[in-house]
Amino acid sequence: MPAKTSVLSSSHILSLIEEKFSIAWIVFPSDGGDWTGSRSLDYFIGYDSSTDPLRARFLKTVHPDDRTDLLLDLSFLTKRTLPCRRSVRLQVAGRTERQVQIEFRHVEGPGFDTLNLLLLKDVSQEDYSIQKLAQFERRLEQAMRT
Repeated sequence: MPAKTSVLSSSHILSLIEEKFSIAWIVFPSDGGDWTGSRSLDYFIGYDSSTDPLRARFLKTVHPDDRTDLLLDLSFLTKRTLPCRRSVRLQVAGRTERQVQIEFRHVEGPGFDTLNLLLLKDVSQEDYSIQKLAQFERRLEQAMRT
């Protein structure tokens, strides 16, 4: 009996990687056209069955204090200027807040068009761990002084 082989599609493998490393992506043309995002984007911005365009749904989740700077970065990006990496807070379903790093890139798309790419990484757990470690270090220093 021949050995059974199975092959995963590249989109399935990409979804597994996105889930494992808490990453997602958004891509859109330089002319500001429709945004397209990865499957894992629902984790970042929450599932929304509305028919709102992705751009509106995404920007709605960005914390109000972070939104203006992000909009400025997106404006630079569409004018072919790469902004620096940025951290923003995303408010999911109005109650959960995620700390997300966004990296901006230009990539070659079909027909040699330049597309804008946002790479998102959830760093909430990393930030939480760093805070806990700092608290532990402070307590340890206090204990060693007494």
